[in-house]
Amino acid sequence: MSLFKEDREEVLSEETEREDHKCKCGCICKVLSKLLPGTPVDVKFTGTDADDNIRLVFSCVDLENCCGIFFDRLPDGSPFNEAIWIPCEKIAFLREVKPS
Repeated sequence: MSLFKEDREEVLSEETEREDHKCKCGCICKVLSKLLPGTPVDVKFTGTDADDNIRLVFSCVDLENCCGIFFDRLPDGSPFNEAIWIPCEKIAFLREVKPS
C-alpha cells in the first residue's frame, strides 16, 4: 500500500464532495462568495438596458439557493434595513465599487 495512493484517493473524494455542494448557477455566485460583506456593488439585471445599474451593498451569498443578499442605500447614504434577495441567475453583471 502506498501513502501517495491513499492521499490521492482522499483528495479526489474531497473534490467530488465539494462539487456536489457547489452552486450550479455560474460565475456570479463564485464572485459573490469572494466579496466582503458591506462591499458596495453596481448590479445590472438580465434583460435590462446596459446603463440600468443599481448600486447596492453586498451582504452575503446563499450558495444553496443561488441567491445574493444585498441592502439598498437610503438617500442619506445609510443602508436600508431590509434585505434584498436576488437570484444569481438574474444578475447579468456585477461591479465592485472602489472608494475614490
